[in-house]
Amino acid sequence: AAQMANVDGLKQRAAAGDRSAARTLAEGYYAGSDGLPQDFTQAAHYFQVLSNLGDVRAMTTLGLMYARGIGVSKNMAEAVRKWQFAAANEKIADAGAEYNLGLAYRNGDGIDGDPSKSHYWMRRAARRGHVLAQTNLGLMYLEGFGTPRDPAEGAAWLIVSARRGDAGAQDNLKRFSASLAPEVIDEAHKRAAGYLKAPTVAR
Repeated sequence: AAQMANVDGLKQRAAAGDRSAARTLAEGYYAGSDGLPQDFTQAAHYFQVLSNLGDVRAMTTLGLMYARGIGVSKNMAEAVRKWQFAAANEKIADAGAEYNLGLAYRNGDGIDGDPSKSHYWMRRAARRGHVLAQTNLGLMYLEGFGTPRDPAEGAAWLIVSARRGDAGAQDNLKRFSASLAPEVIDEAHKRAAGYLKAPTVAR
């Protein structure tokens, strides 16, 4: 009974705009933790409450729920709208939303495919420190997808991502390195060192 009273209290606080109460409910219902049953419909409701309070991470999660049809009807266009909202303000944008937009524009999923917009969002997420975005951005530069081909820049981002532990980046680096001139590899290492030192914020 104490647990139920606690849940009612959290719900009242969340309804009154208390972010931490809304986050406890959203994450608790999503994972079936904190004494809450797993309930994706309730989780979606509280991620929406958080989104309405301006929480960009909650918007990103809600977008993923729409993309996968978890707790809400599957709707890629709605997922993209949530990510656009979460990524709109560059100062507080969520890197996950930027990365998801990069993928959506690349694959034409829920939105018209657009290589240059895919590159734009992937680059923003990469500069914010999103490791998978860094790998994807590296490949975009190496393949000339959505941007002019730039092997040194491509290899640089793969080096950054590989250093941060992405196995895909390590494999691709091996695959491409064989075909790159030594001076391109040297330049890539110089640029990567700069990116690894930089604070992980959009610039």
